[in-house]
Amino acid sequence: ITHNLPSYYRENIGASGDASYTTRLMTPTSGSGLGETELALPMPRAGRVIGGYLWSSEARTAGTATLRVRITEGGTSTDYDLTDCVLNATTTQAATQSLSWGKGIPFAEAATIDPRIVTAGTFTPTTADMGCALIVAFEEPA
Repeated sequence: ITHNLPSYYRENIGASGDASYTTRLMTPTSGSGLGETELALPMPRAGRVIGGYLWSSEARTAGTATLRVRITEGGTSTDYDLTDCVLNATTTQAATQSLSWGKGIPFAEAATIDPRIVTAGTFTPTTADMGCALIVAFEEPA
């Protein structure tokens, strides 16, 4: 069973220098307003991260931005980079990566997942607003 997790966002990537930036879900505030909330999502059963998307409001002009997945299980967090889902000199505004089940990043039932964006090489423009999404596949129920 394959599922796309909701899109996460972060404004002004690169403005704090090279770093691992947490991303945020869009959440309702009051009336018709929207806000952003840093929130790791719990997984309903075991599975694997099998893909991701990373996009930017502006084309990258220096450095790199890579999609990272943080998986937390039993209080222990582990980071995994999707090394082909990167904005660089060749792929400047949108990137994607797909993994087979066997090469996917495993997680346990009730683990939480949150995507991050990691910059290196003095990423610019520092005003880039970015979004990302992860694709997960769940193990078949017993």
